[in-house]
This record gives sequence, C-alpha cells and structure tokens, in this order.
Amino acid sequence: MDGKEKLISVIRKVIKRERQEEIQIGEMVSDTTIKIKDLEIDKTQLYFIETCTVDINIKLGIVGTNAVGGAGDAAHTHGWSFQDTSTYIKKLKAGDKVAVYRINKGNFIVLGKLVSL
Repeated sequence: MDGKEKLISVIRKVIKRERQEEIQIGEMVSDTTIKIKDLEIDKTQLYFIETCTVDINIKLGIVGTNAVGGAGDAAHTHGWSFQDTSTYIKKLKAGDKVAVYRINKGNFIVLGKLVSL
C-alpha cells in the first residue's frame, strides 16, 4: 500500500468513526447540562425526552389529619392538614447518569436516567 492508499484508508476510518451513531453514557452536571467524557454539552445542543424534565407520580399517597377539640368542645375543628406521602420518579439532576444518543455532529437526545438494580 503506497502513501496515497494509506491516506485514503485513514480518511475512510475517520469518516466511519464520525458517522458512527451510538448511545453513550453521560453525567448530568446540572438539570440542563451533561458531561460525556471531557465534553460538556448544554441545553442548546440537547433534546430531552419529556419524562426526564418533570417529576412523575408513580404511587399516590395523601394523609389527612383533622385537628379536633379546643375550648372544651370535642366537635369543634381547626381544619385539615395534609401530608403528601406519594412516590415520585424525580426529574434529572446533577450527578444522575444518563443514556445519550448523538443525532448529528452537534446535537444529542437524552434518552433517560440510568439506574442499577
């Protein structure tokens, strides 16, 4: 293989590597910025799956307490107070590991949070 063929081979490898679209693992630096290896990507280059951007209720739970009594009258009430005991999947935050898909040279789709079982 002469010098010209070697150069063409190297160029083909570089082009093939650049065209490669793969899912990568990134880490959230903030709720809108991701770091993949040494590359920090902000929201101007990111598309998020909607469920990554909001808290999602997966188990509804509300506990209510009625403050009863006072002034000697057991039927007298002071109103209800409620506590949310629901379970949520939280939106992305700093430190979360995420799956990221490169869609072109400068833009990425954040597919979702990665967890281990």
